[in-house]
Amino acid sequence: YQGIVVGDTGLGIPAADLVRLFERNYRGVQAKGDIPGTGLGLAIAQSLMSEMHGFIEVVSPAAGTPWLPESAFNSESGPGTVFIVWLLEVERRSKR
Repeated sequence: YQGIVVGDTGLGIPAADLVRLFERNYRGVQAKGDIPGTGLGLAIAQSLMSEMHGFIEVVSPAAGTPWLPESAFNSESGPGTVFIVWLLEVERRSKR
């Protein structure tokens, strides 16, 4: 597998939301109120990754994650969340 890491320094995702994050129409507790959305984006992303034999991993809070430098997080902003998109590595064939 090859991984693509995308992260932020926001508030992080509560543990209660992490277990439901990829459910269709689920919007976390932080999305209540005026924040628009349908709760479909991550469900669709996970479905597409599954079709490509990949998967999405979520680490939140991301601060203190051993493989991320502490300097990646600003304590004023928050611990952040990291999404790792794992794609199945395909064999490259050289042109002859």
